[in-house]
Amino acid sequence: FHPDIFLSCSADWTVKIWERNHSKPILSFDLNCAVADAAWAPYSSTVFAIITEDGRLRVYDLNIDRFAPIGKSRAKEWTNTNEKITLTRLAFNTNEPVLSIGDEKGIIHTVKLSANLRKLSSESIHTINPQDEIEKLNKVLVIDEHDKIDLLNLKLT
Repeated sequence: FHPDIFLSCSADWTVKIWERNHSKPILSFDLNCAVADAAWAPYSSTVFAIITEDGRLRVYDLNIDRFAPIGKSRAKEWTNTNEKITLTRLAFNTNEPVLSIGDEKGIIHTVKLSANLRKLSSESIHTINPQDEIEKLNKVLVIDEHDKIDLLNLKLT
């Protein structure tokens, strides 16, 4: 939704949210495991999902919590197997509330998102106002004056 905000993930265990033309990320998440893939949701500018190579899926909604996932799952829960599953790719479906997740064996797992993980900002995905989504993300990513004071105090002590 937002032309100046993007998401990156890395084998260095991080997911970062960046603003174009800035050299430092706006937000950074350390996941203690190599991050295989990350994707923004097609239905909300503040929702994204990530998968890690240890077989975990996490869904974040920055509008609800900027620091912790609102949903988590392990590949073992969808596959009925105890063997290690290395996840490699993920994609949101643009018409249905599901994620498609690929693994190193070439298997595609389809995971249905629960209602709290797929809240639409309008009646349908086709009627979402992109400008409303940009404004929503801008509000979430802005650090208010109180936060700036707290960050400054942390640096001084």
